[in-house]
Amino acid sequence: MLKRAMDLSHPLAPGMSLYPGSRPLQITPTHTMESDGSRVSELTLNTHLGTHLDAPRHMLPQGESLSDLPLTHFFGPGLVVDCSSCKSTIFLEHFQNREEQIRAVDFLLLHTGYSRFWGRDEYLGNFPVLSPKAAEWLTGCHLKGLGVDAISVDPLDSTAHPVHKILLEHQLVIIENLGDLSSLVNQSFFFQCLPLPIPGLDGSPTRALAFLD
Repeated sequence: MLKRAMDLSHPLAPGMSLYPGSRPLQITPTHTMESDGSRVSELTLNTHLGTHLDAPRHMLPQGESLSDLPLTHFFGPGLVVDCSSCKSTIFLEHFQNREEQIRAVDFLLLHTGYSRFWGRDEYLGNFPVLSPKAAEWLTGCHLKGLGVDAISVDPLDSTAHPVHKILLEHQLVIIENLGDLSSLVNQSFFFQCLPLPIPGLDGSPTRALAFLD
């Protein structure tokens, strides 16, 4: 029986880290207690704001949207690999001795340690990313998704986005801006990252959760 849940999402709130060029969340009250007897607000938000999912549609001309994927694509056993010692690149060699573990789960989450910089300039710094060779190898491990505690799986100055495209071409959803993963290293857990139920989305904020025994 599952005993506790860990929230791996960053709150959508003022001061959050934004991908360069993104607009911040806007919350506009449309009804108030004083004038309407109830509270209702209108949200204006980027589909890739905060902790979010990337769908194949995000980078691929004919890619699936999140609603094209079955609900079962958004939950399953998870594994965190500690990549906090990696510099700018996470190479294939970092995973090869963990192949059996990786093939046994649905979601691979990479702990780079960058979540500690959330809301600060350092968060947009030189965070480590997968090498294209490592990304290609991981697509052969029958994963549903790959998550990172950084703002992107590609460097911010990348225009080709090779890691995005490699993963999305194999229908792996990408979960970016995850919270602190350090306590999940070497832990067994069940991962969930459901998208908003809106047809045709290229991405969606998600409440990413880890359920532990």
